[in-house]
This record gives sequence, C-alpha cells and structure tokens, in this order.
Amino acid sequence: MPSFKHVVALCASTATAALIVVGIVSGEIARHVLQTLLFWPAIALGFRNSRHTGWVAAPLLAFWLLVMALIWAYLLHWSTMASGVYGSTEIAMTVVVGIAAVIGLAASFAIPPQPRRLWLLSLPLFLVQYLVMTISFKPPFTEDRLFLAWILP
Repeated sequence: MPSFKHVVALCASTATAALIVVGIVSGEIARHVLQTLLFWPAIALGFRNSRHTGWVAAPLLAFWLLVMALIWAYLLHWSTMASGVYGSTEIAMTVVVGIAAVIGLAASFAIPPQPRRLWLLSLPLFLVQYLVMTISFKPPFTEDRLFLAWILP
C-alpha cells in the first residue's frame, strides 16, 4: 500500500503531466514546463518518502487548485479572472489537475505532523509559484519559438 507521501508524489506527477499536455496542445511547452518546475522537488521528496513532502507539495497543489477553480469559474461565466480560449483537451486537463490537487492536498495533510515552522514555508512557496506563473506569461516564454531563439541565439 502506498504511503501518503507516495500519493502526494503521484498527484504532483499527474498534475505536472496534465499541465505538460496542455503545453503540447497549445504549442506553449516552454511556458508549461516552467510552470511545473516547482513540482519536481515535491515529486522527488514524495518518492524518496521524505517527511518534508507535505509542506513542499501542499502550497503548490493549493495554487493549482485555485488556478483550476478560476478557469472553471470563467468557463461557467461566473468570473473573467482566467479568461482565454480553452479547447476540449485543455478543459479535460483542468479536471485532471483539479482532482490531483484535491487528492494530493488531502494526502499532504494526512502525513504525520511536521514542526509548525516548516509549514511557515508554505506561504513563500505559494508566492514563488505565483511569481513563476507570472514570469511564464512574459517573453520569451509566451511562444516556444521565442524561447528557442532565446536559449539558442
């Protein structure tokens, strides 16, 4: 039976894969790889059965659950905060990311208690994920061809 740490790692991996699929479908792989970078340490910690898995993964999963909720609110015409054009694959991936985030968050909180000072790092990680997301909407990450021209001058 997998541990809660492994469940968190699987959920973070699932969310990462779904976000990469969105990048492939939308032609914005560089943007979506950048957006998922912070998940990689959480995935590694989870599969290594680290006691720090929960506090690293929880703020990232919470961030992506919030983003998915904003997209769903837009699609349901409740809000315009996450406006854009979403194809059927992208919509399906929002469901996958949302479900993975909910399960991963539940598993994160089920991991035996951590010292409270470690949970204090959750807010900065949430804010770093927000910063990474903001950067991903700026050149050269807006289009893969711009990104390739930037890294391969």
